[in-house]
Amino acid sequence: MEFTNKRLALGAGTFLSKMRADRSGQDKLHLADERRILAMLSTAYEQPVDPYALTKIRRAVELWNGGEKALGTIHLAFVRLPPCTARASLRLFAAEQLMESGLAPETLMKCQGFDTAPLFLKYRPDQPRDDHGRWTSDASAGSETGLQEGRSR
Repeated sequence: MEFTNKRLALGAGTFLSKMRADRSGQDKLHLADERRILAMLSTAYEQPVDPYALTKIRRAVELWNGGEKALGTIHLAFVRLPPCTARASLRLFAAEQLMESGLAPETLMKCQGFDTAPLFLKYRPDQPRDDHGRWTSDASAGSETGLQEGRSR
């Protein structure tokens, strides 16, 4: 995954976000449909991608849009997805084409036998809690990669 001058790209010409004018008229990267991104990444890597990866992608885009291009790129690296192989690129392209033709992200995930619940999560249910039961961010919690562990098709 990498930032280009006008997009967030993965694979051979597949774009996860595009530029869009903000309220002030400046072009900014925009994550239009996070469910689509999660379905595309899960399809490319042939297993569900942890929804926490979207949190990292979202933060990377915010930093990039704020002019912190190097820091945004670093945050993108912390998504920790494996390299996009030729097979993953082909699957990514197919997923993009299917969704552009009207297939819903949920349907794409179901057809592959993936759990669709992560498409609707706003938080990580396995995220640690403090002594008061509130969600915390613990750097040691979570998986080593952006892929969910223990789940497969």
